[in-house]
Formats: sequence, structure tokens, C-alpha cells
Amino acid sequence: MGKMRRGQTKEAVKYVERLIDIEPEEVEWRLLEALCYEMMGQLSKAKTLFKEILKERPLLLRALHV
Repeated sequence: MGKMRRGQTKEAVKYVERLIDIEPEEVEWRLLEALCYEMMGQLSKAKTLFKEILKERPLLLRALHV
């Protein structure tokens, strides 16, 4: 989150991807990845990631808001 706040979103994605590799079942990391892509303006990539999350957890409010 700190990297994202400082505008270092591309670096943040690298860290989040490592977290996903370590804990692939953790939804929070995938949400954070989608948020990073959204902040970088890659909306189609972010939308795809949010949709994948919603397939697994259709009532997840954080993903539904996007």
C-alpha cells in the first residue's frame, strides 16, 4: 500500500505478484493486484481480475464495488 500511495504502482504490482505466488488462496492479494492495475489506468486488466475474484466469491463487497 505504501508503494501505491507514493505513486510507485508498477513496483507495488511486483510485490503483490510475489505475495500471490506465496499465498495463492489469499483473496486480499488478488484484490490489491486488481487495484494496482486500476490505479495505473489498465482498466481492462483490473476488470478481468475483479471478475475472476467474483467467480470464486460472488458476494465479496470489495470486488463488487468496482
